[in-house]
Parts: sequence; structure tokens; C-alpha cells
Amino acid sequence: MLVVSLLYSNNTSFGLKYIFRSLPLFLFPIAFFVLRESKTIFSVKLFLKAKLYFYISTLILFVVVFFIFYFRGFVTENYFLNYSYRIIGQLGRYSMHPIYASLITSISIIFSISLFKIKKYKLLIIIGNILLVLNLILLSRKSAIIIMSVLFFVFIIFNKAIKIKVKTFFVFLVLLLFFITIKFIPDISNRFNDFSVLFDNTKASSTNLRINLINTTLNAINEKPLFGYGIGDTKDVLSALEDKNSFFKGKYYNTHNQFLNTTLATGIIGLLLFIFFYSKIYN
Repeated sequence: MLVVSLLYSNNTSFGLKYIFRSLPLFLFPIAFFVLRESKTIFSVKLFLKAKLYFYISTLILFVVVFFIFYFRGFVTENYFLNYSYRIIGQLGRYSMHPIYASLITSISIIFSISLFKIKKYKLLIIIGNILLVLNLILLSRKSAIIIMSVLFFVFIIFNKAIKIKVKTFFVFLVLLLFFITIKFIPDISNRFNDFSVLFDNTKASSTNLRINLINTTLNAINEKPLFGYGIGDTKDVLSALEDKNSFFKGKYYNTHNQFLNTTLATGIIGLLLFIFFYSKIYN
């Protein structure tokens, strides 16, 4: 559908670049489909080993990042404030956006649940999880912190193997840690304070930026709801509408949402195909 939408796009160059960046959405499901019958590749033992390698690699990555910052003299009283900003531009070609660093960290913590089954690595996982949770806090991405907190509560509450007293203790501990983190770590406090200006267009924040982007994108979709504008023209359409909104101050922002971007490019037809595509993968 994205390729077909090039036929009614004016900016085919941008469209081709976007489709190229989107190829993993196409290639990875095909790869897994072709290999799904292989009992060697998809064995439980090998998958557990892959999780362990991913976990250890992530742990090594962020421990190395800490030591790089330490030896460069960046570990000061303002470390909580500048960590998430330094990781964007102070690591050369290995620099990364904090939201992607949070994603890697979160996946590793989720993987650690099954890794506890390996007795010889249990101590490593406990110490590693403490470090990874601290890393997640330092990265200060409120979406990652909220999602991981919710997943933790779901895991603790619905896990029948954990006693009620232990559940109560962990829930209280995480709630306490959550509120202390929000209260006493300025970077995170500022991000959660975004909610207080959620619908105030006079005060810019990452949260109301996304609210404005959603509204702008929906207005654009409303003009061409069936087949959209074509993948090549999404940037030009959004840019034109954002120029008319003083909130964006002349800067261009993409939709920050895969479903909205798909609808903008290919309309409701494309969105339905996209959702169907994911439902088949899930099944």
C-alpha cells in the first residue's frame, strides 16, 4: 500500500526514502515465517540463550557508557540532569536517543524474568536489574518509566507463585521509589510536570507537542480520509499545516505515531491493512 501510494505522491524521492526505512516491517516477518519450522533456530533453549546474550550486552553497553562519562569528568552532582542529554551527542557514532536507550533497557529487564530460571546467573541478574533500573531512571523518559511500572505491577499482582506479603512489599517499594524519583530527580520531575500544561498551547512541552501533532495530523487526515496523501507527501502536508500553527514556531515535526503516519499516507484503507498485518503477526 505504501508503494502504491507513491503513484499519487508528488515527492517520490522522500517516499522512497521512507519506504526504505520501513523495510524491517516487511523483511523481519518474512524471515520469521520462512524459518518458523526450524526446531533448531526456534528451540526454547536457544531462545533463552539469545535473551541472555541480549541482556548481558545491554548491561555491558551502559556500564561502559558510565565509565566513559566518569573518565571524561561528566559524573558530577548534575549527573542526573545531564545523563540523558549527553547520551544523545557525547558518544560519537554510538550516541543514541534516550527513548531508544530506554527501549533497549526495558526489553532487557523484561527478558530477565525468564533468565532467573538459570541458577548460576541469578546473582548477575539481580545486580544487573538494579543497574538497569537506575539507567532507566537516569534516561528520564516518562513513557518508559510509566510502562515498566505498569508491567511490573501486572507481573507481581498476577503471579501466583509470589506470596501476598511479598507482593505487598514490592508494590509499596516500587510506589515509594516511583514517587521519590519523580519528586527529587529534577529532569524527571520536569517531564511529569508536563501533564500540568497538557492543553496549554502557550507552554511548550514534549507532551502537549504530541497533543498538537495528533490534532494537526487528524485535521490533515480529515481532508483525505480514504486513500491519504501518498507516502511521499506526508512531510510536505504536515509541514504546511504546522507552519500555520504558532505552537510549532516554524519547525517541522513528523507525526511521532506509526498508525497516524500510515493513515496520513494511505488513508483508512491503509490503516486497516496495517492493523490486519499486525493482527496476523500476533496470531
